[in-house]
Amino acid sequence: MTDHVNPACALRTVILSLILACSVAIPARGEDSSTLAKRQDTFRGELARINSGVVIGLKNEAEVADDWVTLGDVAGLTGPGAEALGAFPVARIGAYQVDVEVTTVVSAATIRRDLGRIGVNWAHVDLRGFAQCKAIRVAYIEGDEAESANDSQRGDDDRQASNPSNGDAGSHPLRSQLLGLVKMLSAEQPGRWEHSLTDQDAAWIDRLPRDENERFEVEPVVTQVPGRVPVLVRRFAGRELIEQRRMLLQVEQLADVVVMRRSMVRGDVIGPDDVKLESRRLTGSQLVPVTEVDRVIGQTLVASLRAGATVAASQVRAPLAAARQDEVIVQSVVGGVMLTMRGRAMEDGRIGEMIRIQHGNSRNVINAMLIGDRLARVPDNPGVGEGRVQSRQEDRP
Repeated sequence: MTDHVNPACALRTVILSLILACSVAIPARGEDSSTLAKRQDTFRGELARINSGVVIGLKNEAEVADDWVTLGDVAGLTGPGAEALGAFPVARIGAYQVDVEVTTVVSAATIRRDLGRIGVNWAHVDLRGFAQCKAIRVAYIEGDEAESANDSQRGDDDRQASNPSNGDAGSHPLRSQLLGLVKMLSAEQPGRWEHSLTDQDAAWIDRLPRDENERFEVEPVVTQVPGRVPVLVRRFAGRELIEQRRMLLQVEQLADVVVMRRSMVRGDVIGPDDVKLESRRLTGSQLVPVTEVDRVIGQTLVASLRAGATVAASQVRAPLAAARQDEVIVQSVVGGVMLTMRGRAMEDGRIGEMIRIQHGNSRNVINAMLIGDRLARVPDNPGVGEGRVQSRQEDRP
């Protein structure tokens, strides 16, 4: 007797078998964290041997090309051991997504935790910069479309590497629209501006036909410049939307900023011959630079900087006008008469700051503003707590 097989049941069995086979071939996302830890453990011996100053400067935003994000992708590294640190994996991003832009956030706290776990001595490593970095893996294409883009790119090797979208004569009108977008976003900020496209986006524009019936709409996803600006481009034939593409503009500001003439270390006071103005490209991924030399002269460095480095506002501060236990001269105007007395600073302070000063050998304490080197003045119209004579007993909680 011959068995008859139901064709529908057989087809379902085959499909189920294929699904099960595929599910075994692709690891679950839950394995990413354990896989990351295993990768990090391979660096344990090498990074634990770092015994001299290494600086890790975490970026605000970084573009990555691989699923695995390394410390070198999201941070600038200097000093002995920087090369080994650069290969250290810190995250996995969009492991199985191909046709979309994917992101992840790497925090300074996570970096500190993971490096500490494998034995990095934080006495020899300085982690600074932003509190977190947004890592972006830009969407890419596969198959025939990717091959077509590669062919187009190979045929245009003589094109400028940055693919400027400057709207010159002969370029596609879409480039002029992108230029107009950049001008609009940067209208309220001084300086010169440049922008560029990824090679992939530039190749796509170059392949677009010149059709008078076609029009484009460009919509920025973010409006903060300088930096990377994702842009949504819609392509219409008449009123019909025929294509939509997400592009990435790299917008840079060319500005005169303060840079170091020579290397200096933390605690050094900047003099007129130590810095100069120089034109630099600002990408938005660094600290806010100082743009006037006079603003840093006489300031104290809070971070060591090498010759040629841009000086950021957060890397300098005013020197101490009075240190704790310094003898300070205090001025006070009473009834139109300037009175002076000597006291002792009870805390560190800089010009413009209010500090507590002990009056002579007494137990009285007065609040006064530092107006010069070891020179303070009681405000003419003291507010609450300012210029008020108090006893040490009042300071106690």
